[in-house]
Parts: sequence; C-alpha cells; structure tokens
Amino acid sequence: MCAPLHQGRGAHAGPGVPGTISWFLNPSAQASSHYVVGPAEVVQMVELDLEAWTTDWMNAEWLAIEIAQPKLGDPITDFQYRATAWCLLQMQARYRFPLDAAHLPFHSETPQGIQIGKTDPFSRGSEAGRRFYDRLFRLF
Repeated sequence: MCAPLHQGRGAHAGPGVPGTISWFLNPSAQASSHYVVGPAEVVQMVELDLEAWTTDWMNAEWLAIEIAQPKLGDPITDFQYRATAWCLLQMQARYRFPLDAAHLPFHSETPQGIQIGKTDPFSRGSEAGRRFYDRLFRLF
C-alpha cells in the first residue's frame, strides 16, 4: 500500500479546492483522490476502503491525497502540511504501511506518472521536494 501525493493547481476546472472538487465530480475527468487538502480545509472525496481514480492501473493498491493550491507557485500552507500528515496517519492506522518517502511518492514518481510525463513542483530530487518531505516527516 502506498499513498501518492498529488499537487493540483487548478488547471482543469478552476483554482484551489472548489476547482479540484469540480474536476473530480466531472465523469469525463476520470480522476479523484481520497482527500483534497486545501490551504485551509480538508475534504474527503472517496472513502478509504473504496478505489479512487488516482494513478490509473495502480488505483486498487494506492490511496491518494490531492494538495490543492489556488495557483502555480503558491506555497503549501502550514495547515496543508498538518492536514496532509493527519490524512496520512488515518490511512496508515487502517492499512499499516510505513510513512516514509518510498511509500509516499509524488504522482510524478509513480510508474504511471513517469510513463505519461507527469510533473510536480516538489519532486523528490529537487531542493523544494527535499524541504517538503523534511517538513512533512517532522509531523509524524
């Protein structure tokens, strides 16, 4: 079990949490995550025991969190770090997977993300990615 982290920037249906939810509710999007974490709110979109449309062929094995930002370049808020950690702890309590970088990839680091050329500002190899994971892991 893994929990890929996605970073939504409102490209499809508008910015932030409302745009992300709107996109997930669009059947043609064929996309969803278990949780959407916005700058100041968390919305559970899919029950943890149900499959979200998150990483294509890995959907049945992976849980997912969408970190929704109003626009590209907006920093992840303190609330988003704390809420993402809370969501991951809920997932970990139920499914007992390690909370480490190998089990918490960004979408761009999943097999499907690599295949389709997905990008995330916080890829593990970047300085921003290292700072993101360092800060997130301090919350566990």
